[in-house]
Amino acid sequence: MVKKQEIIDRLAKVGITGLCTKRVLSKAIHVGYMTLYKEVEEGRLKTVDVDTFDLDSIVEWLMIRPRYIADKVIRKKEAAS
Repeated sequence: MVKKQEIIDRLAKVGITGLCTKRVLSKAIHVGYMTLYKEVEEGRLKTVDVDTFDLDSIVEWLMIRPRYIADKVIRKKEAAS
């Protein structure tokens, strides 16, 4: 199981440290818009405003759905920095 702090650290390394839009989240963790839309509609991912998410809701969602943490992408960005 992935720990909450580990998810926060991984998101920080790809540039998500607070509020972000659906577009930014989609690009950062390589998840499609429709996947995010479906998760919002089913109540798993909470929005702050229209197409805007906060860090806490993203972390809680990724703890429920750890498969959406794109390890390969995050590791590539970590290696580049």
